[in-house]
Amino acid sequence: MEGKDVTIVTYSSMVSKAFAAAEELGKGGISVEVIDLRSIVPMDIETIVKSVEKTRRLLIVHEAMKRGGVAGEIAFRLIEEAPDVVRNLKAPLKRLGHKNIALPHDVLLERMIVPQTEDIVKAVKEMF
Repeated sequence: MEGKDVTIVTYSSMVSKAFAAAEELGKGGISVEVIDLRSIVPMDIETIVKSVEKTRRLLIVHEAMKRGGVAGEIAFRLIEEAPDVVRNLKAPLKRLGHKNIALPHDVLLERMIVPQTEDIVKAVKEMF
């Protein structure tokens, strides 16, 4: 999905939530570019760089815990490969992941700690 205001990079189960958030944000005038990585290794860093260069805002969303998760690797790869793009961001890049607690065995409790569409919408709005 192409957009001009913010890039959301994600993969796996978070892709559908990112698209739903993009649709919701679009109603409020925020144009979101969603990148579905499809694989972590190899990672399509070129696509990420091009998108972030255009939007100058980046939210990385993943289902794993924020601490030690793939979002840190994505952010670091961007910093390594495109430091000028990172320096020119309009807002600090953000990571959104599973809260840093053990995953509960209850579906309702799990929903409270794993990123949901409304969490993605909130994180993007905080960048503006």
